[in-house]
Amino acid sequence: MKPERKTQYEVRNTQYSVRSTEYALRSTQHAPRTTSILSGAILALASLLGLAAFLYPFFMTALPQTGAMAHANDAPLLTVLLLGLCLIVVFTSLTAQQLTNKLVAVLGVLTAMNAVLRLLPGPGGFNAIFVLPILAGYAYGPVFGFLLGALSLLVSALIGGGVGPWLPYQMYATGWMGLLSGMLPGFPARRHREPVLLAVWGVLLGFLFGAIMNIWFWPFLAGGAVGPGLREGMQATWQPGMAITQTLQAYAVFYVATSLWWDVARAVGNGVLILLFGRAILRVLRRFQRRFRFTTLRVLGDPLLDQRPGFGAGDGEPDPLNGRLIPTKIVPDHQGDDPDHLAVGVEQGAAGIAAVDRRVGLDQA
Repeated sequence: MKPERKTQYEVRNTQYSVRSTEYALRSTQHAPRTTSILSGAILALASLLGLAAFLYPFFMTALPQTGAMAHANDAPLLTVLLLGLCLIVVFTSLTAQQLTNKLVAVLGVLTAMNAVLRLLPGPGGFNAIFVLPILAGYAYGPVFGFLLGALSLLVSALIGGGVGPWLPYQMYATGWMGLLSGMLPGFPARRHREPVLLAVWGVLLGFLFGAIMNIWFWPFLAGGAVGPGLREGMQATWQPGMAITQTLQAYAVFYVATSLWWDVARAVGNGVLILLFGRAILRVLRRFQRRFRFTTLRVLGDPLLDQRPGFGAGDGEPDPLNGRLIPTKIVPDHQGDDPDHLAVGVEQGAAGIAAVDRRVGLDQA
């Protein structure tokens, strides 16, 4: 092949690649940010729905005679709504590149593993179902933590026959454990202390889960609560019209007398398991995160980028130094952390931009 023809062939291939890159850039610059906000809004809506489901009995003027079985009518609808919102969050997170298809597969595997862990009995009624949502939420963020907690409770209930009016409330409470763990600040400079800090966090969440779960049935208790620590005349139930302070005092009495000792086993079990296995589990989760997630790299462009065909005002990201628009490039996280890959990406991006300039004649402007 003659040198001139070979050069023309290479130029045509370069132009084709640049056109494909332009299309990809225009297609992905604005969607991730918008859909990320959308997935967060859907997750907030799901949490508000769960909060309303827990608290609506306190706004009733009269309690139903069916007691805690009053939830038998609304629990199926609540479960379907929560499952539907979880699936929507997965879809929007995929669109926003918060999750990749491989991380969704990891979510499915962890959900199955966590469902099986719930079936393994422990001392005092403890089971290890909270450890993975806490650690995965901390490693992958609140969206992943909420999905893992809620979906694993659903799967474990279907496997173990634990379906009942309590199911959606368990899904919400466990999902919130993962969500709150995803909101914890990272400790990059103190990685050796992470297991200890997360073990303390797991202890606190063990008590919080029990305190939240009691609320799904406590307002409907009829005839007074019973427990080894309750004495005759102690106010441990709620009645319509009670003041907030009286309600809190009655619930505190009920919790200490009936639920606290079970929650101690859960809290201690969480802390011990995270202390023993937290470091190893986090190492594996972060390895998957580096391999399966993607990062948006900004590649410095030309001063006339906003004048190119297809790049209107608002496309790209503004350079904080000179206000010029900067196109973005999506690369895997484990490449984005590598300086060699980063340098190659910037060099290739700049070369592609120069090729676009030559193709549209802007280099002579």
